Amino acid sequence: MKKILYVITSLDYGGTQKNLFLILSALNRARYQPVVVALKEGGYYSELIRQKNIPVYNLGLPSETNLNYYLLLLKAFTDLKELIEQEKPDLIHSFLFQANILARLAARPFGITVICSERVQELQKSYQYLINRRTSSLVKIFTVNSRELRDFLLWKLKLPEEKIILIPNIVEIPHQEDSEMKKNWQWLRDKYLLEENIPVILSVGRLHYQKGFDLLLRALAQVRFPYYCFIVGDGPEKENLHKLADVLELKRKVFFTGWVSPTEISRYYQGADLFVLASRWEGMPNVLLEARANNLAIITTAVSGVAEIVTDEEDGTIVPVNNEEKLTAAIEYLLSDDSRREQFRHSGRQKLSNFSVTNVLRQLEELYERISS
Repeated sequence: MKKILYVITSLDYGGTQKNLFLILSALNRARYQPVVVALKEGGYYSELIRQKNIPVYNLGLPSETNLNYYLLLLKAFTDLKELIEQEKPDLIHSFLFQANILARLAARPFGITVICSERVQELQKSYQYLINRRTSSLVKIFTVNSRELRDFLLWKLKLPEEKIILIPNIVEIPHQEDSEMKKNWQWLRDKYLLEENIPVILSVGRLHYQKGFDLLLRALAQVRFPYYCFIVGDGPEKENLHKLADVLELKRKVFFTGWVSPTEISRYYQGADLFVLASRWEGMPNVLLEARANNLAIITTAVSGVAEIVTDEEDGTIVPVNNEEKLTAAIEYLLSDDSRREQFRHSGRQKLSNFSVTNVLRQLEELYERISS
């Protein structure tokens, strides 16, 4: 049995954290013994992972960066080295920038093989790519979750092609009867006292500049057709977005739900008619996979990973990043055309097979065997 130490920056609710949880839930425990280390304190997934009898260590970094943060980061690095010496893993698999850097540096004295998972394409954070490139020799394999991210990292990190491997994200496909999905459709309208003949738009994600909710609100303010829009999530831009919605006079149309548990969020997916992603950058947008799995028509900006989920005008609509006018036009197009919206709802579902638990775990376990043999 091989012991794998999974190192991640935080276990807060997010796409990368959810993907790690799904990996741990499906991992062959007869062959692999997982141990999880989170650099930051707390996190939604910490207890869920412990409930699966998987040890979780927390290195105590605060959630927010402050004056003491980098001193604490140094302590976390020392603690991680001690944990590696204590646990003696056969392999280390890390996720997210800070964890990726600390894991490769901490593993070096022990000669342990390291896999680093890169999750997002962020052009503006050039210092991260400089650090990444300078320490890339300490990493055996980089995994990415989209072809576009792979090409981007080949360019930015100047690595040989064989050092970057594409392993998709996992999507959970709901196995509910049509009657249950109809109940959720009705639940949303009853809960918020919505008029049933008005389409519902859904957008899900962390309320952060990256996710482009400000762009979405400005685009919605120009839409001439009736709609309701639910924005599901929490984050640092919450107050600013609420103020913007007030200024744009959207309060009767746009609902901010705050954070919603993974068990409840399916009710929002199944209660909506149209999903919109307005992100400025991504790696592989999990929310688009979830929207596709719940048979939602999709409008998305042309961020990394989208091309593997949506084919423009075949099973969704793709608009340029940072273009409010095009986003408004796309929303109006699908709000006004019920037949096209219905076509998009049921097209493209076959693409989800690439993101199944079975397919992803097969690829991941093959990688573990190959590099640790």
